[in-house]
Amino acid sequence: MADTLAGVKCTVQNCKYWNNGYRCSAPSIEVNVDGGGASANRSHETNCHTFAPR
Repeated sequence: MADTLAGVKCTVQNCKYWNNGYRCSAPSIEVNVDGGGASANRSHETNCHTFAPR
């Protein structure tokens, strides 16, 4: 198994960085606000740009 990011949980099983146990093996994580901007009020207003399909 590739090294995983400690404390990062991912439930998107079709991402190439996903590992068993809901762990992420990406070298880094990029999360952005939907529609641009620099702040969000709720988690559903953000998205993970690290995602890459398998």
